[in-house]
Amino acid sequence: MMKEKIFNVGLKQFFSTPYSVILIAVVFAFVWLGKYLLTSKENEIIQHKEMLKECDEERKHDKLLMQEMVFEKKRNKELEE
Repeated sequence: MMKEKIFNVGLKQFFSTPYSVILIAVVFAFVWLGKYLLTSKENEIIQHKEMLKECDEERKHDKLLMQEMVFEKKRNKELEE
């Protein structure tokens, strides 16, 4: 029977190999990439919230204009009568 371990490498021995440097670099790359993606998405969400605020303000302004126009029309009709 074959009960030998395929990877019979201790932790100290693993850290002395070039694979440990590659593994650590890959872990740091994934951490950096995740942090980068999270901050970029957070910035995108902030931008969209600001755009929504601007659109909401425009909508309020347009609503006021429409109310003024309706009021002017009613007043003109009343003055004509």
